[in-house]
Amino acid sequence: MALKRITRRDFLKLSAIIPPGLFLRNFAMQHSNTSWIQDKSENRKNIIILLFDTLSAIHTTLEGYRRFTTPNFERFAERAIVYHAHYSASNFTGPGTASLLTGLYPWTHRANQYGGKIVESVIDHNIFNLVGKDLYKVGVSQNPYADVLLYQFGKSVDFHPTSSSLNSSRSSLYETFFRNDPIIAYQGVEKFSIRHDSGIPVAQLLSAIINFQIQSRKNHFSKDFIQEYPLGAPYILGDTGGSYLLNELFEKAGMMIDEFPSPFIAYYHFFPPHAPFLPSREFVDLFADGWQPPDKPLGVFPEMLPRKEMLKLQQRYDEFLAATDAHFGSLLEFFETEGLFESSYIFLTSDHGELFERGIHGHTNEYLYEPIVRVPLLVSAPGQKERVDVYQPTSSTDVLPTILSVLGKPLPASLEGLPLPGYAGGLPPDPGRPVYAFVSKSTPARGRLGAYTIAMRRGDLKLIKYRGYKHIPETYELYDLRQDPEERQDLYATRPDLADMMRSLLQAKEDQIDPPVREK
Repeated sequence: MALKRITRRDFLKLSAIIPPGLFLRNFAMQHSNTSWIQDKSENRKNIIILLFDTLSAIHTTLEGYRRFTTPNFERFAERAIVYHAHYSASNFTGPGTASLLTGLYPWTHRANQYGGKIVESVIDHNIFNLVGKDLYKVGVSQNPYADVLLYQFGKSVDFHPTSSSLNSSRSSLYETFFRNDPIIAYQGVEKFSIRHDSGIPVAQLLSAIINFQIQSRKNHFSKDFIQEYPLGAPYILGDTGGSYLLNELFEKAGMMIDEFPSPFIAYYHFFPPHAPFLPSREFVDLFADGWQPPDKPLGVFPEMLPRKEMLKLQQRYDEFLAATDAHFGSLLEFFETEGLFESSYIFLTSDHGELFERGIHGHTNEYLYEPIVRVPLLVSAPGQKERVDVYQPTSSTDVLPTILSVLGKPLPASLEGLPLPGYAGGLPPDPGRPVYAFVSKSTPARGRLGAYTIAMRRGDLKLIKYRGYKHIPETYELYDLRQDPEERQDLYATRPDLADMMRSLLQAKEDQIDPPVREK
């Protein structure tokens, strides 16, 4: 079934007729009573998880962003619970996605490194295995790092990897030369030869071949679509099979869903709006408005991207996000036409966000500021007709227990998340419940934690700790997000009462996840 494409004209019309006050109204709403959703849950419903890679909640219209980037998220929100303080458990794809799919924090699942795998002892602690055998289970990925995780869950899920799922390219080099284990081959090449110079001649040669093939296909792909994508056509970096067009991406996603036997659970890991930020022609310079967000203090690590370059990257990200949202609108129309809103729980979220501040751009770094870890979470229950706004802090580890709860499945005691507010067995209002984000690329699959950054949000307070890094001492930052949502005023030195309380709570968690070595 062909899906209607939303044009820039449609986008601008929508922008004109929806008043800004609509968005401000949502922020004024108090935490609503959501117990009615419990009566809507049935065991034979579908589960659809739509994950947009690198989508920062801070850049969405839902959170009052200055630029009108996500009108179709607003449209979806009118029949969903919107979680306004939702956090990814980490700041890049591997650990962030692993936490979403296992309900475990990175210090437990241990997929902390680039291309890292979940530790063997918790591989079966994944959403596809835990939902049982009475659903058809499918995982579709456009990100090779998500491929590594889904490949581990292979016995529990019908897995469609990057090189063969939602793009129009041919088989990748990994599938051609490593037929028995293409995902692990990808991981090895990426880890030891493309990202890092391993010094191994064979690996260096393979790296050169792969990089040549990537660049050749990117050039060929961009040339074919230069009229539609004047800045270059979108392409998944790091994988030879990564070309995609936004309209084709969501059209194929709908066609795949239409073929699934019901009931099913489907996980879609879409690559947009991940870099490179290459919007189609109608969105290029849509936000060339000269806006300059206020400066923020520099981060603790010595990095400094020129502000002019940072602002241009932020503009391109916003334009690419708007283009992604516009085409996502066609998928929503498909869901409405096919009755999927009546038969499915639909989750819309991300694995992490993106930074354009403090001299830093990107997400594969050691920072856990709001734009990089606060991600959207919208959940539409079958037949839901009204919007509900929740402001209690929640975690990506809460998604799995919520799905198990609505399906009537038992919740393993080992889960580190809890069912979301608004669902059977969900969280009651609890301002004291902490949620965490964690990044530690030096942490091995087993053994003690390496150098790491950990953030804890409890109520309106957020404490960030940097521990074990070679070039900086142990450092803390403390923010009151109600008074200072931009994290510009570090209170750690000026509010010792709050600092001591938060530091003590965080230390108790650290002692639990990485017990100190006892002296003999």
